[in-house]
Amino acid sequence: MSKSANDTPLYCAAISAGAFLLLLAGGAAAFAEQSNSAQSNDAITDAGEDAKVAIDAAKKAALKAIERARRAVKDAIDKARIVIPRAIDNTQHRTTEVLDKAQRSTEELFDKTEDATNDALGKVQEAIDQVPKATSDQKLKAGEQTYQAYCALCHGIGARPGMFAEALKMPAPDLTQIAKHNGGGFPKEKVERIIRDGGISGHGTMRLLAWESYFQEDMPPEAADRKIDELVSYLESQQAR
Repeated sequence: MSKSANDTPLYCAAISAGAFLLLLAGGAAAFAEQSNSAQSNDAITDAGEDAKVAIDAAKKAALKAIERARRAVKDAIDKARIVIPRAIDNTQHRTTEVLDKAQRSTEELFDKTEDATNDALGKVQEAIDQVPKATSDQKLKAGEQTYQAYCALCHGIGARPGMFAEALKMPAPDLTQIAKHNGGGFPKEKVERIIRDGGISGHGTMRLLAWESYFQEDMPPEAADRKIDELVSYLESQQAR
């Protein structure tokens, strides 16, 4: 059976201990044989000396083996003390590098994601901001069309009088001056109520039509409400500054 370098001292100690036991057995046997044969005291003394020499030799061999084993263990421990911290440092260094790289990659990923998100949100916000403007422009355009179709004949457009202006009992008011006659503020609810309910005199032999009822003859109530709201918004946009 092969032995490693670290096992050799222990193996030698075992061999020495075995030899020591064999010598003891041999000495005891020789002593017994010489006693039974009634040998002389000199023979007994010689046998005792031989046994003592064998014991001393075995003891020295065992102690040497133990000392070699002690040195081998110490050398192994010293080597481990050098290698283990170095291995720990290398592992720690590699781990730190991996974690640093992962952190950088994560930060870059989230920075790019944040930038892309901000760009997308910015575009969405721009689109949202444009919706009210487009809706407002469309609303004013629809209100202008309603005004030209139903109001301009009497109230005119801008400085030009309406086609029916001369047929009126009283001149049709300039609807661009509503805010001026109301302290600078456009009375939106009042104007809307007048358009809906009518009743203002001055339109020839008729009073101002109740446009809400008129519009509802040709369209659903919701559409009539929207048309009046568009007309009021248009009138508000035309006020003299």
